[in-house]
Amino acid sequence: MQDSCFRQAGSQQGHGMCSPCLRKGEVQEERQNKMRVRFQKILFITDLSQSSNRGLPYAVSLAAKFSAKLQVCHVLDFTTAGLYDASMLVLPTRSKELSEDVERKIRELMSGQTIPWEALVIEGDPAMAIASVAEEKGADLVVATTHGRSGLSRVLLGSVVERLLHTLHRPLLTLREPEPAGAGVGTKWTPRRILVGCDFSPGSALALEYALSLAQEFQSELHLLHSIEPTLYKHMDATTGALAKELEKAVENTVRGKLEALASAEDRAWCEIKTAFTTGNPHEELARYAQANKIDLVVVGVRGHSLIDRMLVGSTTDRLVRKALCPILAVETPKK
Repeated sequence: MQDSCFRQAGSQQGHGMCSPCLRKGEVQEERQNKMRVRFQKILFITDLSQSSNRGLPYAVSLAAKFSAKLQVCHVLDFTTAGLYDASMLVLPTRSKELSEDVERKIRELMSGQTIPWEALVIEGDPAMAIASVAEEKGADLVVATTHGRSGLSRVLLGSVVERLLHTLHRPLLTLREPEPAGAGVGTKWTPRRILVGCDFSPGSALALEYALSLAQEFQSELHLLHSIEPTLYKHMDATTGALAKELEKAVENTVRGKLEALASAEDRAWCEIKTAFTTGNPHEELARYAQANKIDLVVVGVRGHSLIDRMLVGSTTDRLVRKALCPILAVETPKK
């Protein structure tokens, strides 16, 4: 995205750049030199069905933006061999033939792509095999759709991706089927608005780092949201209810201040940042906010341990993946 910073021809200043735009360019160059998160290897998981392949534009767009190598991976799950070919049960040579057929289909899928890429055909339980190859290959990001119910073997059922949330120790970008509007195989994906679930834990701090890096690359608008579940005490007697409402208001004021402090002045120099505070179940509020504000990507921490009630932990992220219509990027805080 270019800034409209050139003066009109014929003006006394000619075609020079205005000072604010010069400063913004300098800030962006400084941030480029010290980018927080870099994707060098991206692992895209596909069962080669049409629904699963809809995730390809997301993986390709990210690989192109970050100059990353894309690894296109398919898992052969021979525990369900009959889904591929009944002869697999009696002819071991069919394994090699099937692997070669998968590689051919991946080449057809990637036909015309200009980014560096390679095909990976692996065997085993899908969730465990994907987690293992992600570690082995040093993947900086794994991209997967939550359902792939047709085509070759039905490898990526929703339950597999949900298992990945608990077994994978790499950032996971999940894409729910049906595909989000505006993306399809062969098109580019640009997240114009990115939402971060913030609970002030190490997990959400890491999510913010990823979101800032993505916003920098795509020149995105950044939204920071915190949600707390409503207290039951405000529905008791009038006195207790009044005290509960005062407490909620005090918490809201504190949280809003902390949300504003999450982004530095340097961040705000190149990115529009908005903050929001809501009351309700975190996964429902994130999904609702994302839909209402046309969010293109939600970034959350898989583990969050906060003094304000563990906003985004385990099952909350699982429920968000199932409920939200837009892509979800889940990042895990490294174990110490």
